[in-house]
Parts: sequence; C-alpha cells; structure tokens
Amino acid sequence: MSESTQNRKDQNQKFLERATRACLELIELSLYLYLYYRGIYEEDFFRSVRRFSVIIKECVSEDIISYVNQALKSAEELMRTGQLKGIHCVISHSDGQEIERLCFEMKSPIDLEDKTADFFRQVRPHEMEKYYQIFLNKVQGEDDAKNVYAESSYHFTRTLMTFALLNDLPEQNSWHLEYKVTGNNFLKISETNGKSLVPAEPSNSDAAAMKPISSSCYSFINMDAFMRLSKL
Repeated sequence: MSESTQNRKDQNQKFLERATRACLELIELSLYLYLYYRGIYEEDFFRSVRRFSVIIKECVSEDIISYVNQALKSAEELMRTGQLKGIHCVISHSDGQEIERLCFEMKSPIDLEDKTADFFRQVRPHEMEKYYQIFLNKVQGEDDAKNVYAESSYHFTRTLMTFALLNDLPEQNSWHLEYKVTGNNFLKISETNGKSLVPAEPSNSDAAAMKPISSSCYSFINMDAFMRLSKL
C-alpha cells in the first residue's frame, strides 16, 4: 500500500470515528432524557440544559454517567468492527419481565465503507479536515436549516412528545443497556466487572406496540429511534 493510499485511509477512518462519536452523543442525551421522564430516578439526579434548541435533561449522577460512558465506549468499539446494529435501553419489572425498551437502530459506518471510499477517492488527505468541519458545523447549527442540527432538534422534540404519551411505570423496576449485534444477537455489560460484554437473555415478552420517534441521518450513520412496548 502506497503512503498516499494509507494516509487517505487513515484520514477517512478518523472522519468516520468522529462522526460516530457525534451520533453516540445524541444517544447519550436521549438516554438521560428517557431515564428522567420515565421517573427511574429522582429529579435531583438531573439538570436542565438547552441543546439543539430544545430544553432537555442531563444526568449529574457520577454512577449513572460512568455506566453510560462505559456502555457507549463499548458501542463505539462494536461500530468500528461493523458489529453494532442497535443500542436498546430496557426497563423491566423487579422479576425481570420486560416492560418496554427505547431502541436506537443504525447502520454502522463500516457497512458503508465501500461507498465512503468511493466518495473520498478523489479527496486528498489534507482536505479531509475540511469535510469534517463542514459536518461539525451542521451539528452545531451553523449551516442551513435542513441539516444535522435540525434533525437533532426534531429528534428531541419527537422524543419528548412520545415519552409524554406513555403510561406510568410500576414503582419496582430496573433498567440496563443492551447491544443489538450481527445475527440479531444481544449483548450487555457484565454485572461482574462492569466492562466485558456478555450475552443478554432473550426478551421474555412479546411486543404489543411499536412507537416510532425519529429517523435521521448523521453523516454516514442512518439511525431510527423507536419505543417497543411489551404485553404485560
């Protein structure tokens, strides 16, 4: 492999990694919003912030933040290897019976590697930063209205509307994150060491309803967000 080809490949990978992190940030904020509006924790576990022109909630609990950060770190690693198909936040009864799950299902940038390679084939390595800055400006709302910023704003607006229509949860419940990977298998973070991934138990409840939230494209990542409500 020539030096120019390797440089182009490295810059391309760097671009995809940074775009991936931007997408995962949207998921992180959505998770905190979900935990707040479903009443999983007391209100003082969160604070109000304005993001993407919408007032949402950020978590201030170090324990919750640490768990979510570790989960998203593992998600990023799965995305880099093309294994990740979705991230689900599952709420269950105290006996383990599933109540509902917030789902983010996506196409990994790795799945689009060939198409991306075609797009960047004529782009010189030193120009790659320019393309990333264009994407970053969209995320920050510095581009026209029809951009990633607008899609993010729409996503959170739809998220708030969806959560407002859900029935109250039972008082005794628990939650955890799961990864949907290739082969429609599911993984979760080990409760033993809090880092390694282990198989998640199959859902023991059929879906009674699906409530779509949004369908967005963040750079090369296509992401669908929806709720899956279980039969009780």
